[in-house]
Amino acid sequence: MSNLKSFYLGSVNPPIYQASTLVFDNLSELAKAKKLYGRGGTATNDVLAAEIAKLEKAEKSIIVSSGVSAISSVLLSILKQNDHMLVCKSAYEPTKDLCNGVLSNFGVKTDYFTGNATRTDVESLITEKTKVIFLESPASISFEIQDLAEIVKLAKKHNILTIIDNTWSAGYFLKPLDLGIDISIQSLSKYVSGHSDILLGSISFKNIKLFEEVWPNFYQLGDHASPQDCYLAFRGLQTLPIRMRQHETSALKLTNLLEKNSKIAKVIYPALSSSTEYARFKKYFTGSNGLISIVFKDEISELEVKKFIDNLHYFKLGYSWGGYDSLVMYYKETKLRKAIVRLSIGLEDIDVLSSDLENALAKIC
Repeated sequence: MSNLKSFYLGSVNPPIYQASTLVFDNLSELAKAKKLYGRGGTATNDVLAAEIAKLEKAEKSIIVSSGVSAISSVLLSILKQNDHMLVCKSAYEPTKDLCNGVLSNFGVKTDYFTGNATRTDVESLITEKTKVIFLESPASISFEIQDLAEIVKLAKKHNILTIIDNTWSAGYFLKPLDLGIDISIQSLSKYVSGHSDILLGSISFKNIKLFEEVWPNFYQLGDHASPQDCYLAFRGLQTLPIRMRQHETSALKLTNLLEKNSKIAKVIYPALSSSTEYARFKKYFTGSNGLISIVFKDEISELEVKKFIDNLHYFKLGYSWGGYDSLVMYYKETKLRKAIVRLSIGLEDIDVLSSDLENALAKIC
């Protein structure tokens, strides 16, 4: 990043360059300019993009206004009418909403493969019109992991683009571009920012050609990432490694507590040796994060599960994850899975969190 520090003017962190209009000294300078208007980002955006590219081992990264914007910008730039796409069933719900709504209305067909898909599972769904395979490993509620390397080999055989939602690993525990995946997407609102106070996303490209294909469409779609938010994400990025390890350490301790509780049927956490995803987790990931899901035993009613949630004091009820505060959320039973309570383990004292869980569990029957 040393080549970007010329405008730091001695400060440790990059300045916040806030601009809509960009001005030029003369027409010659204007003709050579790579950016003409603030919608394409300022130097502050560029600093964060360079750091994310380094994190993801990408040739180039784009910073966008949210994780969902990253997904929609890429898919709207690459897909056209009558194209076909394959997406994992366990993907982030707004991703599937985009596929079943906007993209479907534009004439793009989507089929879904299982969250823990093998190469064979995906291959059976490929058609001559398949242009994209969209992966998410692990899924953010049920934590299934696809066989990434084998699916990438399959995609290359059929000249299909591969995209992954890499938010779970924050680009720290998984380097998907090293596996041959073409595009890695993140919601920087989660672990990268780490403070639950911004909305931001990133798109990271394995090669410049892909970037050049997406960038004009992204610019035309009008997305813009605030330089202020880019600054906050850059600041969060500096402590990402130590925070990720602390989230992981606390989560592992709490899974041991939860597994011993007689009211819980299953603790879902891919780093557990008892997990059905453990072999693939060890194959692809260098560590885990702070997300844990639990399934209560059948005799524990939905009312009691909700009572458990309402009796938590330090775990705040709210969507999202990746911040310093611990969160809890309830997900109703679906055709794909039983009802799940997801815990996002923050950076609080582990004894406080353990006590909170034990007290809430003791109050249900």
